[in-house]
Amino acid sequence: MTGGHWSEIDQVCEIVPLGGGYSCNQVWKIRAEKAQFVMKVYSDRSEAEIAYVNDLLAHLGRTCPQVPVPLAASNGRTVLPWEGSLATLMPLLPGTKANRAEPTHRKAAAVMLARIHAALGAFPEGAHRPGLPPLSALDWRVNRWWDWIRAKPYIESQTGEIAGAGGWRAGELADLWRRGCATR
Repeated sequence: MTGGHWSEIDQVCEIVPLGGGYSCNQVWKIRAEKAQFVMKVYSDRSEAEIAYVNDLLAHLGRTCPQVPVPLAASNGRTVLPWEGSLATLMPLLPGTKANRAEPTHRKAAAVMLARIHAALGAFPEGAHRPGLPPLSALDWRVNRWWDWIRAKPYIESQTGEIAGAGGWRAGELADLWRRGCATR
């Protein structure tokens, strides 16, 4: 990886760690003289994996302004080395944390999620995360994220029924989920 720097960061005034950080990543808020940023420092991802996520965020950001788009460095890359790790820089978006108890916040979150899902539908078909198979090759019953076969007894115990004797189809699972949500 060739060197580069983010020219958007002029005079740094403050760097504050932010809570969270998925998969043991570090997330920092950087307040510079002219703007604020979020820097994500990855603990165990390859440049290709991070670049894929950055491409996905850039795609989403074209139609969803609430999605932060990673900034390209002086070398054109959105991933740079940072103290033995890799990092990405994004603008800090304005706003405050949503309040789950507030119905208008929940509705806005649902609308945003729908917009993101709609935009994901236009993400290039051949693009898939490095090191993982494309979704078209995914076993939807058992994979690295879930095991519906092991979950089936639990779902049956909660609902008293299960759709489809030989296996589940996406529509059947969606119906089961909707019924579960409607009873809450």
